[in-house]
Amino acid sequence: KIYSFYSDLCLPKKDHQRLYGEAVDKGVEFIRSDGTESVTRKDNNLVVEYKTDSKTKRVSVDMVVLAPAVEPNPDTEKLAGFLDIPRDEFGFFSEEHALMKPFGTPLEGVFIVGSCQGPKDIGDAVAQGAASAGRILSRLIPGEKLELEAMISEINEDLCGGCNTCISLCPYFAISRDEEKKVAVVNETLCRGCGTCVAACPTGAARAKHFTKEQVFAEIKEVAK
Repeated sequence: KIYSFYSDLCLPKKDHQRLYGEAVDKGVEFIRSDGTESVTRKDNNLVVEYKTDSKTKRVSVDMVVLAPAVEPNPDTEKLAGFLDIPRDEFGFFSEEHALMKPFGTPLEGVFIVGSCQGPKDIGDAVAQGAASAGRILSRLIPGEKLELEAMISEINEDLCGGCNTCISLCPYFAISRDEEKKVAVVNETLCRGCGTCVAACPTGAARAKHFTKEQVFAEIKEVAK
């Protein structure tokens, strides 16, 4: 007899539901508890004590197998800082967008796949790896033209004071300093148009294309009509 204790059970895929059904058919008993199980030895057996439905129950078994939680690699923090990849509350790498870019990162050309994002089965890891490889290969085709983001930031050289505030804050490393002109310059290939530099610029030199004050005010006037 096999007992499986859990505090929360989620079966998002049809294959997972099938495996669960097969396990139940073979006699595996799934028991929901509050996660405070304790194990004691009695004679030659082990006794598992658990709480379910506000009641304390016990079951005698001859073996206990612990399923530990999946934790990120200790080097994750160092690598995340080096590549400027955000992490979630558990310390795993966080994707740029859960639906649109499930394996993308803020840094162009860097992808995250597999369990570095969190607990993941083999199928999901393989699918993400294949998708990332396909994305990379599609950009290595000789003569292939790459579409750049239209809504990017730009810096007015006449207003820029060369304070480097935008350079230190840009999450995509898309801004550099022109030492000859003593001003900041935006690399349009790397810029994603997040607007961080626009919000931080003390002189108003940085602005987002297609989101100028005139354009925003015009949109507000039309909406207010």
